[in-house]
Amino acid sequence: MDNRWFFVGVGCVAFAIFVFFMVRSSQVRKLTIYNSFSDFNRVGEAVRTQEFIQSRLLNINFVPGMSVKILEVLKKVGDGQLDSAITSLYYWGKLDPCLYLISAMPFAYNEFQQINLINSERGQQIYDQIGKRHNVVIFPCGLTGIQVCGWWRSVPKKLQDLSGVKMRFTGMAAEIFRRLGAVPRDDIEVTQLGRALEIGDIDVAEWTTPADDMRQGFYKYAPHAMLPGWHEPGTILHFIVNSDVWSSLTTRQQQDIKNACEYSLIRLVASYHLLDGQALKELQQNGVQFHQWPLSFLREFYRIYQNLIREYSKKDALFNELYSIIAAETSAFSRYQMMQQEPLAQFINGVLSATTVK
Repeated sequence: MDNRWFFVGVGCVAFAIFVFFMVRSSQVRKLTIYNSFSDFNRVGEAVRTQEFIQSRLLNINFVPGMSVKILEVLKKVGDGQLDSAITSLYYWGKLDPCLYLISAMPFAYNEFQQINLINSERGQQIYDQIGKRHNVVIFPCGLTGIQVCGWWRSVPKKLQDLSGVKMRFTGMAAEIFRRLGAVPRDDIEVTQLGRALEIGDIDVAEWTTPADDMRQGFYKYAPHAMLPGWHEPGTILHFIVNSDVWSSLTTRQQQDIKNACEYSLIRLVASYHLLDGQALKELQQNGVQFHQWPLSFLREFYRIYQNLIREYSKKDALFNELYSIIAAETSAFSRYQMMQQEPLAQFINGVLSATTVK
């Protein structure tokens, strides 16, 4: 065989491979992304959402976006200053209460109901309707489950004890506490929460679940954790994309993002269930006391919550429609859960507590 033709053949193959990868790389889209939680908790499960999503994408690369205040994220994505972001939309519920419905709705659905809503045709319609209001496309990409209802310096014994309490709370819960005389703030950047609690700028810090909160050391300054987390029974994290940017993506790229977000959501909800159970034990060993809200408190929280629902429903027909759907599903699911899951959980916990592993 003539060596010249051999090297010509090798050269042609090498050139073809080079052209293939050049064409392929030219089709890889780069999007700016901002992760609302990355500066606060780099090792937290919530932050790994971005890693999960990126690991599943072959034809999209994320490049870090500008550092922005968390309350500016939605606007910057909607305006196109950022292509995309990972956040939780309840931060902007005061602007649009419908955002509460798909992120952190007090006294509403837990993680199982959230997953059911997300995967239903009606759920996708809800996300699309709300997203159009803000020029974004919304995908659930993380699910924490029920959260801790704040780390408190002292336990309120009666409703009057809430008056004047300085707290970091967001969402509808902040408004509920405000109407009971507390002083909730949402202007403290998450990176400053621990310090604010340490120096007494706030008396209560609310962030997420035991696993994430333990890493921040809130319990060192406020060793009382209040349960249940009525304020956020099943909190969703979102991947939001500017609508024009989304329209510019290929069908394959769009499908890759959807698949990646679904993968991330399931991965995170499973992780939180395991890690929170482990963190609970460690926190108790460190002297943390977990307290149950008295029924008198819960009834008052719920009364104010219902007043807010009526106010939002009168102002916004879409909110009224969507809340009616969610309330009906919550009622049906809660009845079944009380009949099945709660008695079983109590039995298993009792058996395990009485068993000594040798």
